[in-house]
Amino acid sequence: MVQGLGRKDVYQIIQRQILHFLYRLKTPIKSIFKAEEQDYNGFTLIELMIVISILGILAGIAINFYLGYIEKARITKAILDIHSLEKEIVKYYIDWEELPDTLDDLDRESLMDPWRRPYQYQKLENIEEEDQEQGQGQGQGQGQGQGQGQGQGQGQGQGQGQGQGQG
Repeated sequence: MVQGLGRKDVYQIIQRQILHFLYRLKTPIKSIFKAEEQDYNGFTLIELMIVISILGILAGIAINFYLGYIEKARITKAILDIHSLEKEIVKYYIDWEELPDTLDDLDRESLMDPWRRPYQYQKLENIEEEDQEQGQGQGQGQGQGQGQGQGQGQGQGQGQGQGQGQG
């Protein structure tokens, strides 16, 4: 067999040479070989499976890019919403000389983030007041334990603080 050619290729080469030889002889045997040739007017199952596999791979890649694009768009929208809220808070501070307690003060209580959750805003002074009401403050707390570094003690249970705490 000729190197680099498959059986089908070699068969076609031999068939062409025989047909050429018979054509030169002008014999009716030529019609016998034509009967063996078949016209295929379609795709084989393997060809269809390969095409479907390639389309599936391309679709998977495209979906990943699309989902990444959607997530980046959501993040960008959230950033723009937060900048808008920041400007409204600054405007409120200029008008009232204090920060708003909630987004209700800005008439933005129904504002939702791109993931369909409401934005949350808490005035920092309110957070400090709530901590003090709950018995949380720096160096305060009940419980036993040793702590290193700076931290906040908790109302009940184990606490962290400077040095040793006793209950």
